[in-house]
Amino acid sequence: EFKGKQIIKTLLDTLLEDYQMDSATTILFSGCSAGGQGVIVNLDFAADYLKSKNSKAVVKGFADAGWLQNFVPYFDYDVSASTQMQSGYTMWGGVVENTCKIANPGWEWLCYFSPFAYPYIRTPLFVQTEQFDTYQVTSNVGDPPFNSTEWAYVQSVRHAFDSSLQMIKGQNSYFSAACFHHCSSEDTSYNTITING
Repeated sequence: EFKGKQIIKTLLDTLLEDYQMDSATTILFSGCSAGGQGVIVNLDFAADYLKSKNSKAVVKGFADAGWLQNFVPYFDYDVSASTQMQSGYTMWGGVVENTCKIANPGWEWLCYFSPFAYPYIRTPLFVQTEQFDTYQVTSNVGDPPFNSTEWAYVQSVRHAFDSSLQMIKGQNSYFSAACFHHCSSEDTSYNTITING
């Protein structure tokens, strides 16, 4: 049995009780890659849990390289993320956000994909993801160099990122460079990306 939500509760309890997070005025719930995807699917859970513990902190999320998409792989022999999530949801005893679950009856596992989960997030969120996210590109088409048909597929990945990120509005925001990278905030490249030259 997988216990992701229990791990989050235990971590937050430890930070509140042993590291004075109970006096924090702002808490940033963040992660990179699978951790960034974890932010997207657990941000409201963490914010609600902190509120139940009488935290007065403003909670915000930062998801780096966690904008997980539901791509059909380029090669027929690759197992799609869709198949993995569908199997995983059952194996993990998955617990997804309830309004997303209600909106996707029989397809609850889709709530692990960011474009499906995002519309139900209430807590402020900043998403950072590359349009050529190396994890999602390489797991769906392989490593460069790409031939012309593979490159066309890679371009479709870029367009899917660009298109799906347009839903991020209001109190939320995103940054998505057209770079072949993953988890930019964890290295110096995040501070050196140049926009328009």
